Amino acid sequence: MGSDLIILDEPTAGLDPEFRHFIWLGIKHACNEGASVLVSSHYTQEIAAHCDRFYMLAHRQLEAFHSSDQFLTRYRAGSLDEAFINASMLLDEVGAA
Repeated sequence: MGSDLIILDEPTAGLDPEFRHFIWLGIKHACNEGASVLVSSHYTQEIAAHCDRFYMLAHRQLEAFHSSDQFLTRYRAGSLDEAFINASMLLDEVGAA
C-alpha cells in the first residue's frame, strides 16, 4: 500500500457480511505490509476479533485494552456490547479502577 498510517472511520458500517470480510482482509494485508491501521468503530465484536489492541474513548478518557477479556473485566460485563454501554455511562457507576 505504501502508507505508514491508515485511518479508517467505521469502515464496515452498513455493509453486508461478505464485504465486511473483504474489508478486514484488506486491513490485515495493510498491517502485514508494515502499515499501522487505526480503526474507529462501534462494532465491538469486530474490533476484538481483528485488532491487536483497542482503545475505548469515553468521558474524555482514553483507555487501552489488549484483549476482550480485559475490556469485559474492566467494565464488569458479560458481553462486549454490555461493556461498551457500561464504558459509555458515568465511570463511577461501573466502579472505575
